[in-house]
Amino acid sequence: MTKALTIIAVASTLAAGVAHADWTLRPSSAADDNGGASVTNAQGHRLAIGCGNSGTIAISLTPDTRPADLNFLTDGAVVFFRVDGGEPLQMPATCGARGCFQDFMLGGSPWPVREMTAITSALRAGSTVDVMLGGQVMSRFDLSGSAGALNALQASTQCEGL
Repeated sequence: MTKALTIIAVASTLAAGVAHADWTLRPSSAADDNGGASVTNAQGHRLAIGCGNSGTIAISLTPDTRPADLNFLTDGAVVFFRVDGGEPLQMPATCGARGCFQDFMLGGSPWPVREMTAITSALRAGSTVDVMLGGQVMSRFDLSGSAGALNALQASTQCEGL
């Protein structure tokens, strides 16, 4: 009996970590806004992929989910997306009190579109993604519905990186 209760408790804990969440499509709301797709997990963390007037995607993770034991520099960070336990894909970011937001590469070069596309392609094809900083998972998201939302965003815009 105790063994069965332990198995049920472990299974429910694991299921809560990757609770199903719906991806939503946000239509354009202004001339310089081409819309976006996002998902919010059970912990209230939001992963958003927008398309603004720059012509490329912009990815953000809010609110601030940075591990407390990491030291941060003002030069930026590298956030990793590990889909279904695969090889982590990197995104240059600036992380602060509001969250982590895609940024230029260290040194000021633009983030290559091929790397943006690698992340959005993996998000479409996978079932879960761990968003990591400093080797630690900041947040986990269910990717059910991500392909539909990202495909709809791509169909409604000329945004690169989708």
